[in-house]
Amino acid sequence: QEVARLLEMGYSTELPSMSSLGYREIAAYLSGELSLEEVVGRIKTATHRFARSQYGWFRLKDPRIHWLEADGEGLVEQATRKIENFLAALS
Repeated sequence: QEVARLLEMGYSTELPSMSSLGYREIAAYLSGELSLEEVVGRIKTATHRFARSQYGWFRLKDPRIHWLEADGEGLVEQATRKIENFLAALS
């Protein structure tokens, strides 16, 4: 719906803002250029590449980074505790 609305508003798929993961693929699906199966495959591939590139940006053992377990259980509490600890250390 978001991509369809942006296209209806006249935004081009060539804009940098439309280059986020999935935007151009969904636009191609909406225009009939790609099937839904092709779009899903392309988005999965692009997402996998993006996630792998993040390992280059963020080293897993970098002590400045505080990783959270994204298991869905207690995620907000983990983040809140880490933020509170960080702010307390600044005082």
